[in-house]
Amino acid sequence: MNKTIEFKNTCPGWALKYFLTAVIVVVLAAACSAAPGSAQQPPEGEDAGSEPREAFLPSSDFSRASSVIDEFLKSLLESGSNYERFVTTEIGGECVNNFYMIDRHIIKNYKRAITVNGFGEASCVYEGDGEIIKQEFNLIKNAGGELKINSISEKRYIKMNDTRRQCYLNTRAVYKAASLLQVLYEDMQLPAKVDLELLKTKGLLAEGVSCPQSAEITLGVDKNNDSQNYEVIARCSMHGDFFELYKLDDKLAMDFDKYNAMIDKDEEAILNRIGGALYKAFLKIQPVEDAFYAQYEKQNTAEMFKFLNQALTIDKRLGNMYITLIRAYRAVGNEKSAREIYDMAAKIYPGWAELSNALSEKQLSPDGDDIED
Repeated sequence: MNKTIEFKNTCPGWALKYFLTAVIVVVLAAACSAAPGSAQQPPEGEDAGSEPREAFLPSSDFSRASSVIDEFLKSLLESGSNYERFVTTEIGGECVNNFYMIDRHIIKNYKRAITVNGFGEASCVYEGDGEIIKQEFNLIKNAGGELKINSISEKRYIKMNDTRRQCYLNTRAVYKAASLLQVLYEDMQLPAKVDLELLKTKGLLAEGVSCPQSAEITLGVDKNNDSQNYEVIARCSMHGDFFELYKLDDKLAMDFDKYNAMIDKDEEAILNRIGGALYKAFLKIQPVEDAFYAQYEKQNTAEMFKFLNQALTIDKRLGNMYITLIRAYRAVGNEKSAREIYDMAAKIYPGWAELSNALSEKQLSPDGDDIED
């Protein structure tokens, strides 16, 4: 059966799971392929049906090509935009300064080995501090015969050291606890300032956690450019974003389910230690919430109502579960039950603007068409 209820929002636990899965897929897609516009790693032999490619770089130029990449990397350690001498206009500051690029600490302190082929494709492998990281480049010859870097792929971890991994696990655990903050406010809006002390005050954390290298794990509120919603972010001042966990080399990515299960298991141990009483209460809601949304996919409002009531025995701050059921009732023409859920939710979230709109927004008919007013 095709889903006809318009899906807009969910309760944070379900949304977090969906969000993490979606972002992991996106990150893996980026990590397992070259950057847009760049050529793929050359096959050892042409695949059946593939277009033959013409090499333009003789082996005598391989050393020169490697030098271009090496000098480009050195230029990133300098102030200003000296790197522009080694790249085409396709590569700007937004490319060399974002999370796709290898960080300056690694450029400065790790050994690197650069290999080049006749198609202008280069691979730089960094090794140091128990880690192996790879980044790929694509070079072209300009009209003057100069070699320029035209695209840079996202870095990939072949091996990540335990310290970095532990930091990302700690950061992700804090993020997961913080993701429940929104439902605790009567207007379903995040406060302007979010930090570890707030999570402790709200009962989401029992104790703080930091980077194993004594760097600070910080929280903030940022606007999602796609959804335009504000959401919590968590980063380490030294290691950055925990989604680095998913920038995997091809061989790791192929066994992703096993890899992710290990991450979940290790993160669970952290949250069992640092999670507050309220966080652990919301964990009990999770299986009920999963069942609620499984029935949402089937448009079974009776079962959704049953699971909502079951969740209410644990906590009344169920966020978007209320709106989801309101929309589900309205989609099948049950305005009376939709109003009853609205009245229930309005007592918990009197300042929630989206809740006020849930009884008047346009719905979808069972065939997926808009219902005329």
